[in-house]
Amino acid sequence: MKKIYVILKLAALFMLFSLLSCEKMEIDLDDQDGYDSDAPFVKLTSPTSQIITDISFINKNEGIICGSFGFIAKTSNGGKSWSVLNSGINHSFLNAFMLDSKTLYMARIGIYKSSNSGSSFSPLGVLADYSNSIFGICFFNQNEGVVIKGNLILKTRNGGSTWDIQYDQAENITKMQFTSKTVGYVAGGRSYDLNSKGEIHKTTDGGESWQQILITDSNIGAIYFLNSERGFYVNYNDELFRTVDGGKSWRMLSTVEPGVISICFTGEKIGYLSTYSGKILKTIDGGISWRVVYEYANVPISKIIFVDKTMYAIGNNGLVLVKN
Repeated sequence: MKKIYVILKLAALFMLFSLLSCEKMEIDLDDQDGYDSDAPFVKLTSPTSQIITDISFINKNEGIICGSFGFIAKTSNGGKSWSVLNSGINHSFLNAFMLDSKTLYMARIGIYKSSNSGSSFSPLGVLADYSNSIFGICFFNQNEGVVIKGNLILKTRNGGSTWDIQYDQAENITKMQFTSKTVGYVAGGRSYDLNSKGEIHKTTDGGESWQQILITDSNIGAIYFLNSERGFYVNYNDELFRTVDGGKSWRMLSTVEPGVISICFTGEKIGYLSTYSGKILKTIDGGISWRVVYEYANVPISKIIFVDKTMYAIGNNGLVLVKN
């Protein structure tokens, strides 16, 4: 039954297009255990009933979301209201990245950029010439950016006009997070013939070079790093692992809820995870134990982010949640 479950989970998650985009900076909190409040997750009025696939905020007020059938929307008041943007593109987006108030990126096969707060979008470079979808975007500034596409990691140094392949040794990577302008991680894996394999790769020079730091016997479904040294991942065996040395070693902490799609920690002790079955769970002991704090039955909650002491979550059926 476990092997069958792994295969079903793989298919479901790829249908969901649930991906982890890059985070630009390390968490720097006064309370090392992590920030939290007693406020619950609240469902916001959504500008769509479609699947929302990604979310990116530059502060607690300004952010963007994207989803199926070319849907893009932005907010300047923390999601209280949304402006739907006309991208001129009909296919679904997998990734959203907001560099600043004016500069927005959307991606699937290629990347589309807006330099005018979303009034218009234009194709960026020739990424569409490479096969497979883009599974992660991170721009450090107007010129330098990194993407993962299929099993390739590419970098631009001229704003996306051209892209260079920096790494081609990964088998299947679908998640990316940069904790600084130099240190970043990509992760993923695949399940095949009733077997599963997971992988994590790391850069310490802004995506110029990469090295494999972990190969494991279970596909990796979610990763999150608090900083360049301390991070977590959840695999398809529903196991949560932690590193405190930048991925040199990992220790299993607990078995978690089945079908984890996204994890997010606000500090060493306080963290959240979301599941395909529509649950958000919370830990206050660094991942040892978890309890359900929100449930929206059978609606996948694909991503949780933490910015400016505010948490946002997104999912299917136009779901957008906030916790202040």
